Amino acid sequence: MENNRVTLCPADETFFEPFYRMRCEPQNIYWTGHDAPPEKESLRTWFTEQLAKKTRLFFAICIDDRPVGYLYIDLDSDPLTSRTAEISYGVSSRFAGRGIATKALKEALALIRADLPVKEATLQIAEPNLASARVAMKAGFVRGERTREVPYAAAGKSFWLRRYRTPLPSESP
Repeated sequence: MENNRVTLCPADETFFEPFYRMRCEPQNIYWTGHDAPPEKESLRTWFTEQLAKKTRLFFAICIDDRPVGYLYIDLDSDPLTSRTAEISYGVSSRFAGRGIATKALKEALALIRADLPVKEATLQIAEPNLASARVAMKAGFVRGERTREVPYAAAGKSFWLRRYRTPLPSESP
C-alpha cells in the first residue's frame, strides 16, 4: 500500500458499479444503518441524483486510479457561500485498515482549504464505530458533541452520532 497513491477522483457514471459493490459489503451495510444490500436500480437513481447536486461533491477514493472507496463533501448552501463542509466516506472492506480513509480525508481537507470558502469541516460518526473515530483524529479532526440518535437496522438498536470537526483557516484580508 505504501507505494500506491490515494487520490480523490471526481465520481461519474462509470463509478456506479464499484460503488454498488461497496455498498453491498456487510460492513458498509451495517455502518450506513441498513440491514440489507441496496436494490440496484434504486441506488442507481439515488447515485445519479447525487452527481447532479450542486451542494454535494462526490468522489471515488482511488488507489492508482482504481476505486476502493467513496467520499462526499456536503455543503450547507451554495459552494460560493457555504460555511460548513460535512464529509462522509466509506472504504471497501477489502482495503480497510491500510490508512486509505485517513489519506482520503486529508486529501478532502486539502481540497476544501484550496477551493472552498468554508470555516470548518465536520464528520458525523456513530459512537461505536471506533475505527472511523481513529481515522478522523489521525486526519486532524477533533471529537465534538453528540448530535442525534439514529437507528441502525442491522444492529437492531440506535446509536448516537458524534460530530468531529476541524476548523479551517480563514482567508487573509
